[in-house]
Amino acid sequence: MAELPFPDLDPTSDRAVFRQIADHVRHAIERGTLAEGDKVPSEARLMQHYGVARMTIRNALQVLQGEGLTVAEHGRGVFVRSHPPVRRLASDRFARRHREQGKAAFIAETEGAGGKPTVDSIKITEERPSADVAELLGIGSEDHVIVRSRRYLINGQPVETAVSYIPAEIARDTRIAQPDSGPGGIYARLEGLGLRPGLESCS
Repeated sequence: MAELPFPDLDPTSDRAVFRQIADHVRHAIERGTLAEGDKVPSEARLMQHYGVARMTIRNALQVLQGEGLTVAEHGRGVFVRSHPPVRRLASDRFARRHREQGKAAFIAETEGAGGKPTVDSIKITEERPSADVAELLGIGSEDHVIVRSRRYLINGQPVETAVSYIPAEIARDTRIAQPDSGPGGIYARLEGLGLRPGLESCS
């Protein structure tokens, strides 16, 4: 039997085991290792690979279904969900004029494509960053970040999940650390703090 395309669990991580497993499957979907329509390995195979109880695997799969990445088919298993194409508007989605109109990037992008955008499953935590995140943000591994995760929907159909990492020194006690980050989203709040998104090229 072929090995599963997932790494081992990190016993030193503060992240719950079922969330680590969900992360592994999510990354496989994002990389295309598990493509749209592919069947996710069975609970039994995942249990064997990770050496965990069935409920742990089910909790991980529920996370992915809640994010709209997978769908369970009775008697057949869990499959990677097919998604409608998301039209990207390049750097225009981050243009300041959208924020001045009180629209975050996803809202502006989706409305520009004629869709109805909604955002749900918003979760905010403060935690230590992974080594990769710390390096990208230029902070130490002992520092903390505000983590904002949410699910994007177009016309009621989940199309994407997003996770943002903002240094806690900047975001703590601001609307960035609240479920409703306010008009224009977190980029508008960062601008209000005197910071400019490095990826913006349109005004």
